[in-house]
Amino acid sequence: MVFRYTILSNSPAVVTATVLSMIVPMVSAQAAQVLRVTSDDVLVSQSCRIVIPPDTVIEDKNNNGVIQIVASDVEIEFAERAVLRGAPHGRRPDEYQGYGIRVEGQSNVTIRGARISGFWVGLWATKTDGLTLEAVDASDNRRAFLRSTPIAEDSGDWLFPHDNDNNEWLNNYGAAIYVEDANHVVVRECTVRHGQNALCIDRVNDSKIYDNDFSFNSGWGIAMWRCNRNMVSRNACDFCVRGYSHGVYNRGQDSAGILMFEQNNDNVIAENSATHSGDGFFGFAGREALGDIGDHPPQWYKRRGNNDNLLIKNDFSYAPAHGIEMTFSFGNVFCGNRLRENAICGIWGGYSQDTLIARNHMEGNGEMAYGLERGGINIEHGRNNRILGNSFWANKCGIHLWSSPAGALADKPWAKANAVESKGNVVSGNRFAHDELAFHPYTMCLKAGNWKQEVRGTLISAMWDATFFKWTEDVDPRKDIAAWRRLAREEAAVSAMVKRLAFNYAWGGPSEQEVSRPVTAAKLGGDHFGMIATTRVPLSGGVWELVTLSDDGVRVTVDDRVVIDNWTWHGPTRDKGTLSLGTNKTVEIRVEHFEIDGYATLELKISRPSSPAP
Repeated sequence: MVFRYTILSNSPAVVTATVLSMIVPMVSAQAAQVLRVTSDDVLVSQSCRIVIPPDTVIEDKNNNGVIQIVASDVEIEFAERAVLRGAPHGRRPDEYQGYGIRVEGQSNVTIRGARISGFWVGLWATKTDGLTLEAVDASDNRRAFLRSTPIAEDSGDWLFPHDNDNNEWLNNYGAAIYVEDANHVVVRECTVRHGQNALCIDRVNDSKIYDNDFSFNSGWGIAMWRCNRNMVSRNACDFCVRGYSHGVYNRGQDSAGILMFEQNNDNVIAENSATHSGDGFFGFAGREALGDIGDHPPQWYKRRGNNDNLLIKNDFSYAPAHGIEMTFSFGNVFCGNRLRENAICGIWGGYSQDTLIARNHMEGNGEMAYGLERGGINIEHGRNNRILGNSFWANKCGIHLWSSPAGALADKPWAKANAVESKGNVVSGNRFAHDELAFHPYTMCLKAGNWKQEVRGTLISAMWDATFFKWTEDVDPRKDIAAWRRLAREEAAVSAMVKRLAFNYAWGGPSEQEVSRPVTAAKLGGDHFGMIATTRVPLSGGVWELVTLSDDGVRVTVDDRVVIDNWTWHGPTRDKGTLSLGTNKTVEIRVEHFEIDGYATLELKISRPSSPAP
């Protein structure tokens, strides 16, 4: 996809210009005549300006549309105060019925300035290539009565977006605007508030949806079903959320700012705001893609899903579930998005493959996690995903990649065609700060022929503030540790930030380790040198094991409590200590090491006692 590659190659300023160049504003044409609408079943066969008397209510009694557009190449413009209202004020919104405007089988129709309310669907268009909707306000159309309360959730409030090949979305939920089986559609500067589903597009391709306000709805802001090569840009889809009670239940009952279900490919989702919605973005490959419905040969399922979509520079924050969820899909790119304080996690990518997650900011995610999903990025059974150059701040967990028994899913055609091992993932160049769980235990299964071996360990992200210095025999650390420690504060000492304590000095010293230019320039030599290193790292509650390999003396303290103490002259020796934490806690670890002469080494590893350290 050349356009997607072009976006990722440019600076942010050029990215915006590239996105905007795809959007061509429409030039308004003069309406041909005035049409006064006061009753049901109005047929429109030529361009016109629609006038509706104030406070008029027109019910769609036969469910075929109050206004029916029956010609192509027409422009319909509503007068400034014309409101097409399908239900009297005071009627409950879950009792709204009928369709305000119906367009079927016509091309190049433009509807501008319409205000439509009180219907099951405000505007329903089918097979309408070249349809343009401009400045349409379809607020206050059908929405379900919420049965959940702040005390308890009612499962009947959950939406079910998994089926729509037979118009289940339209028939079960309604929408403000529903467009199906159409190409080259433009929806711009439209408004939908106080409804359930704002805009649903079903098999809509090569279209542009931009500069719309689809906020404050109780279902989906923009919902896509089998849609390809569309541009969705600069829309507001905030507060599209159903039942949620803080600290009691969340997940948003499958509501979403932007929804993408069943094989939507090559779409660009750029610079949208979808905050405080059930999910900011909710994508799922689909039941046909997985093999739950339909009957296809095995090879058909290879690389089926929501594929090769670009999500760039969106704000998917403050969701009671996920910022971005995209599962069972391939080749998607999430770049430059803001994902802040989502209750479960910033990005959930279960079973997805070949995803690029780059330069996103993830902050404060994971307060109300479910199972193993929590924090910044979570991918179960993912393959060949690349997580590059993202920033993480104060998440419950930074990155969590894992696999577990696939169960019945392993027997689905999708799994057999695409495999479900967690393998080939790359995590590089990311920054972590104040994440409650910047580490995670891992399990790897190594196979070669009939040989099989399971390896367990723990990944921990920490930056050490290390100071290196020379000492002489008159300040021997074994005799006067206070005087030895003071040398670390003198001008001759040199400091550096290091990612891990793993120094195989051999017969050299710190200046030969390529720690930093100042340390190299200090020429500390291979004898009579010391190091004091500290870090702060978040650890979860429970028992931890610290293991050192040292030559010569080593001492490790955690929050000023000595955990390892072998402050002697010795050859390479492994020492262990344990740390017990009653709750999750950020601890300060301090490691002191001295070398007298000869061979030298210093390493520190931290793991669960049952998980051999890597």
